[in-house]
Amino acid sequence: MSSADVQTPAFQRITANNHGPVVVVVSIILFVITVIVLFTRLITRFQITRKFSLDDYLISGATILAIGQTAATIVAVNHGLGRHRSALSDSKFDEFAKVSVAQRLSSYCN
Repeated sequence: MSSADVQTPAFQRITANNHGPVVVVVSIILFVITVIVLFTRLITRFQITRKFSLDDYLISGATILAIGQTAATIVAVNHGLGRHRSALSDSKFDEFAKVSVAQRLSSYCN
């Protein structure tokens, strides 16, 4: 593959062997929903009580960790997530495996 053939997830095509763009779109949509829910909750809580409690700080921290989870998912798609194993070279699969470990670790933090 030449450098001109390498595409970011937003510009990849969905094929029978590559469902990575779907993973990216779903991850970003869910992250945006998470942020909207967080802000709605925090604004509502502050308007009612004029202060934040421990659970507000915890959900804010979880949302920050979700940034890492979403980023790790996007990087994993760049390295093979969403593709069949047979479509990946051994070196590309090794890269995917390393990124996959980081993705799993970030999901344990959530």
